[in-house]
Amino acid sequence: MRNEAKLQIKTCGKLLVVDKNISIKKGAKSDHSKYLGLKKLIWIEQGFEGTPLQSALDKLQSMLESSEHHFYLARVSSKLVGYGSITQSNLPSEFHIGCLDLGLLNQYNSPAIKKRLLINMEGFALQNDLKRIEQKVIQRSYLDVQLNISLGYSIEGKLSHSALINGGFEDSYIMGKFI
Repeated sequence: MRNEAKLQIKTCGKLLVVDKNISIKKGAKSDHSKYLGLKKLIWIEQGFEGTPLQSALDKLQSMLESSEHHFYLARVSSKLVGYGSITQSNLPSEFHIGCLDLGLLNQYNSPAIKKRLLINMEGFALQNDLKRIEQKVIQRSYLDVQLNISLGYSIEGKLSHSALINGGFEDSYIMGKFI
């Protein structure tokens, strides 16, 4: 990798080096195994293992067969580093809502990649007549909260102990945006 093809991003005292060549691709059926493998790696980094991990992967596999779940894959150069997913509710009263989920490998946890994923998922939502997108954002992830605010999301509420990460419970914000 050439030096001029790198971008340095400072986050919370850590210096991350991220290739400028970030590419985002809408996932297809042929990408299901890559998506599942990436989610597994990210979940392992978050401290999940054994039966709960396999159960979550099995549920995700069945969700991939539905027409309501769509995903994007993020690459830096040719390395698969993250995903974004959008799931449309199947309830008639919530059919206009897309629920977002993002995940990045720890060493590629950068606002630049997250922003590109969020923009792509918002584009998908607009093309598919969704009127609202929402996501849970870990409360202590100040940079993630600020990124979402900069993209027009607002904090709509707080969920206590809503995420289990590395054996500890984390609070989350519900962040939403009308589009």
